[in-house]
Amino acid sequence: MFNFYLDDVLVSDPLDWDKFSEVIERDDTTKALILKYSTRLTFADDGYDVILAKKLSSGLCSYINIRIDYSCDNGGTFENLVTGIMYIADITFRLGKCLAECSVEDDNFTSLIFNNKNLKVRIMYGEPTFPSKNGVAIAGAKKIQTVLVYNPADGSLPFIDTFPFAVTVYDTFDYLVRFLTDDRVGFASDYLDYHLPVTTQLEKVRYLTYFNGFNLRFFDESTGNVPPITSFQELFDEVNKLYPIGIIVERNADGKPILRIESEEYFKNASAILSFPNIPEIEESIDNSLLYSSVDIESQVAEYDTGIHSFPPTPQRNWGPESYYLAGQCNVDHTLKLNSGFILDSNIMQELMFTNRTNTTYDDTGFFMEAEYIHDSPLAFEAWAFSNPSPPGKHYNENLLNVHVLERRVWGTDLYYQPLSGTPVVIVDGDGGGYYASKYSFDLNIPYQDYKSFKESLSSSLMIGVNDPNKKVWIRRSQRVIATSQTSWETVSNVSS
Repeated sequence: MFNFYLDDVLVSDPLDWDKFSEVIERDDTTKALILKYSTRLTFADDGYDVILAKKLSSGLCSYINIRIDYSCDNGGTFENLVTGIMYIADITFRLGKCLAECSVEDDNFTSLIFNNKNLKVRIMYGEPTFPSKNGVAIAGAKKIQTVLVYNPADGSLPFIDTFPFAVTVYDTFDYLVRFLTDDRVGFASDYLDYHLPVTTQLEKVRYLTYFNGFNLRFFDESTGNVPPITSFQELFDEVNKLYPIGIIVERNADGKPILRIESEEYFKNASAILSFPNIPEIEESIDNSLLYSSVDIESQVAEYDTGIHSFPPTPQRNWGPESYYLAGQCNVDHTLKLNSGFILDSNIMQELMFTNRTNTTYDDTGFFMEAEYIHDSPLAFEAWAFSNPSPPGKHYNENLLNVHVLERRVWGTDLYYQPLSGTPVVIVDGDGGGYYASKYSFDLNIPYQDYKSFKESLSSSLMIGVNDPNKKVWIRRSQRVIATSQTSWETVSNVSS
């Protein structure tokens, strides 16, 4: 038994409620597991009246909250099954029959962030509050007060930088989520939290600070204020190229959605919450979209000039354009492009801070600089600098050099670099056992409570009994018709299995 509520008003069941299905799907652009609803609902009678009244009173750019509750004891007790949004602009009104055909979206990531993921947002700070996308007062981003920086030419005594604006990646995501959702969705990330210790190569993502070229040129002045501008998708893509990440949406104890960004390993290593030991009619194939024959990596770099630059680029130990190839014959012609729009080049940073400060070319371009957290109140960081023996000096962004970016990814086969002359060089040994590309598809009837448990813990994996009774798989897509227990699953697993 189901109850349908529109803006908290109980209405009659829509005409096609028994065909309404919920989809859990991994989005390839944001690598997020998101909820979708693949069937439109048609409301009549009192449901139609509520929807039409909302359109007339609030206009085309408003929405209606929809809640679907479920009872498995003939109405004795109900629990929530779906909490979503129906946008007026997406509704078809069949005026002659007084019917409203509605699309449903979830009330957190899809409707509030995914649909605005490319909206350019200026990262504001300094005032008690700023207006969000729809005018809700939100706190500004947490500005870094000081950064200890070095002159790359000789690694001389550090300068105390009073950047007009710099912010961590963690705090930038936090501001973007609050801005786009009018503070209805929170943000969390253990992976990006700079307060946590850094003990592994992957955890060095916590060093990432963000600013634009203007703020770099005026690094030692307190005047001026040109906060950088970016979008959720752009920032996600820039981080993901350097450190593979993914997204899930959780809910806190009060029911508020929390967008969580964690490492790709966080999801692959998650414990299994459901186990299917015997699956009839299961199919296995390879997801060719996850296989590559070559890799292009690139970010904008300066043309090396010994008069103003101190870091001589060499193969792999640079931030510029390079191409690599993968061994094997997978019958694919796919190139993985790790092309950064943000600037990572230590030489450009040196130029803007010390040797060519009148260069305005990069004023509006985003930069990442690695810097290590020191303390709060005031929020202070020290630039992560690495030494170069010849010529001597201290330089920025060692962990963002091409070779380290490639080392942080899992490859199904060996990754090679072809020098101008000589034998190809293996850059990263392939690890087929850790590369997810085998795809399994199957249909099952499972109890609603089992499905609900998985839905409430989307970072979890599944165990399926095929070849290996303890095979762990990673969810790619699942669809369930809410009126039945029939569920279709599509998963991916280790390519070597």
